[in-house]
Amino acid sequence: MYSRMAVAALTAVSFAAPVIAQQPTAYDKTQDGRIDDIARQVAALTTRMTTAENNIASNKSELEQKLENLAGTVQTLRDAVADQKTSIGQLNSNVNAVEARIKSQLDLHEQILKDVSVKDGGHYVPNVSSAMSSSDKFRQDMDSAVHKSLKTGGTLLLINKTAMAQWVDINRTRYFLRPGEQLPVAVNVGTVTTQLLGEEMQTWTITAPAYQLSLDIVPKPAPTPTVVASPVYFGTPRYISPPLAETPVSLGSSYYSGSVEVAYR
Repeated sequence: MYSRMAVAALTAVSFAAPVIAQQPTAYDKTQDGRIDDIARQVAALTTRMTTAENNIASNKSELEQKLENLAGTVQTLRDAVADQKTSIGQLNSNVNAVEARIKSQLDLHEQILKDVSVKDGGHYVPNVSSAMSSSDKFRQDMDSAVHKSLKTGGTLLLINKTAMAQWVDINRTRYFLRPGEQLPVAVNVGTVTTQLLGEEMQTWTITAPAYQLSLDIVPKPAPTPTVVASPVYFGTPRYISPPLAETPVSLGSSYYSGSVEVAYR
């Protein structure tokens, strides 16, 4: 735009010169002033054009640099997108592998559950019978666990509920009990024998889970009820195993003469 204006100004000056030459030769002082103004305007236009060209060149360089930086940024983004695609593909592959392993583990667990459990109503219970019949190691482990869990010793609690002292043999070892005395005796789990003096030996069993047996020595009732001033019991002492009494009957300090028996409590 500035170049066109300068050319137009120069053209105006060049056309003006012949016209002036054709005019009378009278000297016009204002003509020099106009020429100087035109020259200054041309110089100013030239300066402005040079400045504009320099600015354009500078802006061009800056724009080219920005375009170059933008191209680099775009390439970086493209590389990042490509890396993301690769990572996503690897992630999908890993997820598929994990899903396959999970499915394999679930199938294995399901098979294990089928092997070791059986449905009982709305619940599953251990299929011990199947495991015992199909696995020698399970039988060995179960046998070891059962033997380790079972106690080897128990307690026989003997209580003398008569008004007289009693001698009793427990596993052929004799013990003395005062009237009303409670005697806990440590015994092996399994069969236990007791015997009152003059009586036959009786056999008892101590097992899990209580590992304890309580026996009472009590007066034995007479075979035929007899009304006397004081209670008297006849007959030979013997062992009995009656049901447990909910409320033990206290014998107090009354004196009983006659036979006694060992009763299971």
